[in-house]
Amino acid sequence: MTALRSYSVQSVDLSLLVAAYSGAAPVMAKVSLPIAGSPIDDLISAGPHRFATGAAVTLGTGTINPYCRLHLLDEGFGDRASKKILHQHALNTEGLGGSTKLTFEDRADPAPGSTTFTTSTDVTTSPQQEITPATVVSGNRLERRISFVSPSGGATPAVIGVLDAVRTTAIRKVPSLMVRTFTVEWGDGVLDLSGADDSNNPNRNPVTVGAALEAATKIRTTIRSPDDLRWRVTLEQVMEQEIIYRDSGTWGQTRRVRLEASVLAGPL
Repeated sequence: MTALRSYSVQSVDLSLLVAAYSGAAPVMAKVSLPIAGSPIDDLISAGPHRFATGAAVTLGTGTINPYCRLHLLDEGFGDRASKKILHQHALNTEGLGGSTKLTFEDRADPAPGSTTFTTSTDVTTSPQQEITPATVVSGNRLERRISFVSPSGGATPAVIGVLDAVRTTAIRKVPSLMVRTFTVEWGDGVLDLSGADDSNNPNRNPVTVGAALEAATKIRTTIRSPDDLRWRVTLEQVMEQEIIYRDSGTWGQTRRVRLEASVLAGPL
């Protein structure tokens, strides 16, 4: 493309001239522009702007893009480092039916300069339709492209498909983790690693320790094994807490809970 210039012959005719080369041959193309605000505003007010109809128009040796196309930004779903599997698209639309449709295309982690998309699915039903790609699309970054196919986009009045909203869902692949299950016991009669009973320590209050364990299940934490190795884990309680009441001791009770640790890193 070598030049772009808008012009108007009269107040109802606003167009964009596109000068380009296709090989060695110069090409001049004309694209109508909306006068009354956006293309949709112009359509509502019966303006002169017309939409791509889905069929290529050849001028000399140059071809005008047959579609109005929306290229969405690549989507990492809040975690660009993890691998995702595309699940489904939910679309809210207007004006679809017959030959007027949207074509939804997907791909993941394309090579630089690649123009190929993995899947192509037609959306033909308004106002709502859910589509699931027929081919598995997976990768760190998912890319989406929507083509607006409106064969009557050049008619008067124009008949076009309108996209109101789209929601894409994906499944994040979780790496295989080492899982360990163990029992945590605290309160009266519980000995520490040195074999001493320090249950009279105010920090060993069963209620306080229970609250600290509950808080640890909501975050990533580090635990230390008896051989002084450290492991980065997430904790999950897998059984109801057991409370054994006693007639003697500092607190009058011993508590026990079963935890499951998913090891994220270690030993550290």
